[in-house]
Amino acid sequence: AKDYGVPQSRPRAIFKMYKKDKSWPWPETQKEITLREAIGDLPSLESGEKSSLKYHYSKVHNDREIECMRHTPEGCSAFKNEVYYPKKKDGTRVKGFHNTYKRMKWDAPAPARTMNCGSIGSHNNVHPGRKLEDGTYSDARVLTLRELFIVSSLPEEWEFPNWASDAFLRQVIGESIPPMLTFNIVNLLGSDKHD
Repeated sequence: AKDYGVPQSRPRAIFKMYKKDKSWPWPETQKEITLREAIGDLPSLESGEKSSLKYHYSKVHNDREIECMRHTPEGCSAFKNEVYYPKKKDGTRVKGFHNTYKRMKWDAPAPARTMNCGSIGSHNNVHPGRKLEDGTYSDARVLTLRELFIVSSLPEEWEFPNWASDAFLRQVIGESIPPMLTFNIVNLLGSDKHD
């Protein structure tokens, strides 16, 4: 998806079916859109904070997750921190993979958003954050719904029915194909070679 106008690295297998006497090439690859370009202008938020922008409010995370992520720089996993690592309630170290409890990178597209994109402890889910004067990092949280919409090429101010919970929206987006990817493939933007 990152090659076709979506600020998200989302590898997907796509089968294009057409008659033998027709052609349907791929559109030209587009410049990648980084997280900085896509969401860098949105207000910074900490766990549980809200902004005046629709859908730009932070989930509430537990204090242990916040502490380890406040001490984790952009692009890194909290598992590499020898002091502020992910801990269970009893203080023992949480086990996980190198891409869990991990911050995204500002100068790259978002990693693929999954059904579990609302969990700090899941794959590459934490906001890149910014280094603060005290040496810690801001935005120890997952992406807001608004940020998630943007990196999925969805309208930022959609109206959803009242029954659609945040968790439901995150699951649906985690299973979806970004519409800009489909649009560019169907319309062959940047290409004049289709029948």
